[in-house]
Amino acid sequence: MSSVTENWQPLVRPLLVTMAKNPVFCTEGGQWVDLANALLSTVADDISTDIKRTVHKAYLVCQENLIVLPQNVLEGLRVSGCLSTVAVTTPHRLSCLLQSCLSQFESQERCHLLAYLCDQKDFSLLEGLQLLPLQDGSFRAFTTEPSPTFFCQEQDLRLFPG
Repeated sequence: MSSVTENWQPLVRPLLVTMAKNPVFCTEGGQWVDLANALLSTVADDISTDIKRTVHKAYLVCQENLIVLPQNVLEGLRVSGCLSTVAVTTPHRLSCLLQSCLSQFESQERCHLLAYLCDQKDFSLLEGLQLLPLQDGSFRAFTTEPSPTFFCQEQDLRLFPG
């Protein structure tokens, strides 16, 4: 807002408030929504493009009205007080959404989601999600329940016929 010339300054706040109340924000899914019906992406810029793309896809697959705003628009809405009630993306929200739509993701995308959720350092986010990759290409759900695990050296395999 500091880059707006002085003669336009009185119009900036009313314009942003009006924008927030009207469907002028285009979702990643191509719909026009107002801020009250939008989910604002807060995925950090420092993560890889592939991971960010997969996280955004997860919100879209789960029918969320995801919007990604440029930094200058975000700053204007923040200064005008329009962002105080806007829903934002969070790792917890993503974890809850993935419980119902994870089957729609390919192996590589599941690995991206696993990397994103592990990066949060809150491993409870993984509970119940089939994101644990197995050798055979399938995935298993993370659980706190102990399960039997067998590790085998290649030389031990020769002891078993077939």
